Amino acid sequence: MGKKTQLRFSHWYARCCLGVKAKAIDTKMEAKGGLRPILDLQNLNEYLKKLKFRMVSLASIIPSLDLGDWHVALDLKGPHFHRERFQGHRRFLQFTVGPDRYQFVVLPFGLATAPRVFAKCMSVVAAYLRRRGIQISPYLNDWLVKGCSRSQVQRDVVVLHADPWACW
Repeated sequence: MGKKTQLRFSHWYARCCLGVKAKAIDTKMEAKGGLRPILDLQNLNEYLKKLKFRMVSLASIIPSLDLGDWHVALDLKGPHFHRERFQGHRRFLQFTVGPDRYQFVVLPFGLATAPRVFAKCMSVVAAYLRRRGIQISPYLNDWLVKGCSRSQVQRDVVVLHADPWACW
């Protein structure tokens, strides 16, 4: 990785640390040209308790769609990276890039518990938005905003972008 990529990477996902253990990391080129970090968490995942949960899918939302309603699908970019990790747990998510050692400060993709944590967080945010009158359905890493008119959906999207808690 180039120095500029390392700096962006370390600032957004992880911070330098002086930890003892590290996991191997690789990067994958994304379709839009950016690099996505890949952290090998296989050894750690073996020790995690995998709790069952229900992840909403688009197929489960379709029956609630009404003819004549307006809809907007919003794609969350890097959704797992929005949840900051408890500082005491970060030491378990260390990795190296060249001679530098980092630890994730956010929920990394590849952690066995990440999808459940993400789904639970999304349901809390969705409940908050529904109390504000926004008809919203979270599914996978997207939001589906529903309204009876185009202007209503546009207003709701503006609220989503303006409300810092909604964008967490």
